[in-house]
Amino acid sequence: MRGDGDESVFERDSGVMGVDDARDAQQRPCGGDDTKGRGSPKTGPDMAHVGGNGLTERVRPRRRILLVDDSRDMRFLVKRMLQREHEWSVREASCGAEAIEISTRESFDVMLVDSSLGDMHGADVVVAVRARQPELRVVSFSGSTDPADKKRLDQAGVVEYLPKSARREPLLRLLQRGPPEAE
Repeated sequence: MRGDGDESVFERDSGVMGVDDARDAQQRPCGGDDTKGRGSPKTGPDMAHVGGNGLTERVRPRRRILLVDDSRDMRFLVKRMLQREHEWSVREASCGAEAIEISTRESFDVMLVDSSLGDMHGADVVVAVRARQPELRVVSFSGSTDPADKKRLDQAGVVEYLPKSARREPLLRLLQRGPPEAE
């Protein structure tokens, strides 16, 4: 039997999907976002939470993450894991154009980006988003083993890489620590 930290992103969640989970898992057309302007108390940009005095307080999550992947299933699994593990705010983009558009309205601490998206290469997304958010930390989270993909991401300034086949613990550790320059 494997320990808790040995589960892959795909193996982590075996619970029953609720109404909110099913809504989040629905495919959105590239460029559209069916969750715009809505947030649940647990996952919205400002988490609502009841403090010791019984009053609702606004608390900002520790990390705001932009998850860019054309795989609906991968976005669903990664988002759910990050929200359950750390209650991080995770915003999804199903393609590069959507990620770029979202970045014009919102700022993020970290962007997890696949190298191969339906409409453009992940490196092109990194360049466009960093033009607006130069301090953005970018982690390539890709299934590609093509050296040309890594070279393009290197040229775009990506210095952190994690294969999609990675277990959940390395992903969580990578996101918990600061950017490489701060270590």
